[in-house]
Amino acid sequence: MMRKYSLILVLIISTICLNAQENRDVMFYWGAYGGLNLNMHTADFQKLPGYPNCCPKFTGGNGTGFDFGALFEYPLQSKLNLTARVGLNSLGADLSETQIIGNSELVSSTPPYETVGVANAESEYLIESSLQTFYIEPGVDYEFVKGLLLSGGFRLGFPLEGTFDQSETLLTPNDVIFKNEQSRIRNESQGDEIPGLPGTLFHLYLGLGYKVPIGPNSFLVPEVRYYQALNQISSESWYASNLKLGVAVKFPVYESQEMKRIQEYRYERDTLTTYIVGLKSPSIKLVSESRKSLFNMIDPSTEVEIITVTENYLQELPKDAILTVALNTYGLSTEGAVVENPTIIIEEIESEELFPILPYVFFPESSSDLNSSKLNLLSKTEQAQFGMDDLPWATLEIYAQMLNIVGKRLQENPSAKITLTGTNSNSNSERGNTELSRQRANNVSKYLETVWDINPNRMTIQARNLPEFPGNIDRPEGVEENRRVEISSNNSAILSPVSMKDIIRKANPPTLMADPIVQSDAGVAEWSINIMQDNVLLRDFKGTGNPERVRWDIEIEPIPTLERPVQINLDVKDKLGQIGSVSDSRDIKQLTIRKKRFEMKDDKRVEKYSLILFDYDKADIKGINKSIVDEIKKKIEPNSKVTILGYADRTGEFEYNRELAGRRTAEVQKILNVKPENLAIRNIGSDILLFDNNSPFGRSYCRTVQIIVETPVN
Repeated sequence: MMRKYSLILVLIISTICLNAQENRDVMFYWGAYGGLNLNMHTADFQKLPGYPNCCPKFTGGNGTGFDFGALFEYPLQSKLNLTARVGLNSLGADLSETQIIGNSELVSSTPPYETVGVANAESEYLIESSLQTFYIEPGVDYEFVKGLLLSGGFRLGFPLEGTFDQSETLLTPNDVIFKNEQSRIRNESQGDEIPGLPGTLFHLYLGLGYKVPIGPNSFLVPEVRYYQALNQISSESWYASNLKLGVAVKFPVYESQEMKRIQEYRYERDTLTTYIVGLKSPSIKLVSESRKSLFNMIDPSTEVEIITVTENYLQELPKDAILTVALNTYGLSTEGAVVENPTIIIEEIESEELFPILPYVFFPESSSDLNSSKLNLLSKTEQAQFGMDDLPWATLEIYAQMLNIVGKRLQENPSAKITLTGTNSNSNSERGNTELSRQRANNVSKYLETVWDINPNRMTIQARNLPEFPGNIDRPEGVEENRRVEISSNNSAILSPVSMKDIIRKANPPTLMADPIVQSDAGVAEWSINIMQDNVLLRDFKGTGNPERVRWDIEIEPIPTLERPVQINLDVKDKLGQIGSVSDSRDIKQLTIRKKRFEMKDDKRVEKYSLILFDYDKADIKGINKSIVDEIKKKIEPNSKVTILGYADRTGEFEYNRELAGRRTAEVQKILNVKPENLAIRNIGSDILLFDNNSPFGRSYCRTVQIIVETPVN
């Protein structure tokens, strides 16, 4: 141990001796400090929340603790330093109060604990706190008298530990105990966290110190500092201030002193001349360079370096370069056919879409945690801001809000009730685990109760192993889909589809291609193609090297809004700085709903409906699906064009899925009974997947039939 302290002492003395050799400006100071805290707590509370206490009021207490860390000081002026400290401290103290308890029934302290009478008793109430923080302490030091420092600033403390012990102890008489507790101590707790302990403690400080030189620009600084608490350490009125008595040691860091170096250059040059096509002006550039150095010392602080530089240069003389640019624009139809010299028609169409509600909440294996369900869960505050009008026009994003839609509709339909049926995969760790099924349903119920204020009496909880209509238990996808909570209701409004209406803008052709044609002897450095209408930028494409063919998907915002031509501008800059530009234009025609109806032009209303999921490998139309199809049938007019599209998920072979989709579309047509001349049916199956099939809800939404109704509007 003595060797250790001796080594530390030698290192300190060595540092001081090295600093004594320096006679330069100080860049900054570094060091360490330590001290003793005299902790002074003030309080104004009767008890801490959740902890019974008979004390009339705690007013304060004292304690001691440690304080140590590292420091940094940056000189702003000759007497003013910017300071920063980082350290650890303890701010604990004991809050103690005594009280005379009058007319107390006293019990003997030895068995059989008989009552010895009624008398006054004195009781001590004690809270012993332990509070340790890691803190950051920025501030300033001002040397207002030589050697005497005035310091001030603030401290940000981050609690590492904040606990307390509590007890109420009979002081007198000595031979009695509390009757109910059969002990001289009651209301006792140990090692509990201080209620309401904040994440950050704020203090202002003011202090004095005196610099004692221990070497050139090195100081030992005895100091005293008082820290005034600005915020409470508890949810009750409880502040922890402290007075620190300590000492700091500071060492300087100087700017490095460089050796003076004199350089002498000697050059040997060789030049090669070449001619470059398209070069605008002559140039000469260094191709290679080699150096050899010879060093000589003139004196101990001055060194002469003789540098011999051998340079090889390339001289480039100009020759004319060619840069030509052209632009070919053409349209692409929906089917991909080329449309030469198109006039782009922007048409407004009334559109309505029905988004089904998938009433399933899916869970990972062996989990009942609702946070892992991929649904969007709201806080109580966010629930108040939730509105159906804010839902996005996207199936899976609407599904993410499914529980909030159900909660909102239950609020709007106070007589409606729901049944929550928890299920499991009945395999591996979930085999026969109906308790897990019940917990899943309970967690859904708890969310609706706590966030949406739904009375538990309106929610029936059921639990079973596999669902009534399970997924394929021989495939991982089916096993995953069977881990769920199913929601049903006695009121169809709770799980009815979400209806959205909008005016969409379609373009014909929907795509414009721009094909740049460039010839450049010098090579293309950069290019840009921008599409403008009436000085409004619609698209901007940029690149380096040879320009690429670009694709303008016209129906993606921003869409042309005026009946004026769009300009397609190509700008090319070659590697010599030459610029070539060319423009093309395409006429725009706007067919607004108002214009079409005023001019008696063809117009239509598009309505799109998606049936809620079919059961796995089923084509039956029942329940909500039957209600939806019946509702659609009412909206189909004699001149309506109806398209029925059948889909399936990726489970199963392509051919079988197309056949399954055919059965589903046939069932729909049986109910709709659309005239053959107005009907188109496409059995797509899993050839096109509507949604990502890596999730159970994505697969469920793929088991659908979409019905598109296009009705002419006069």
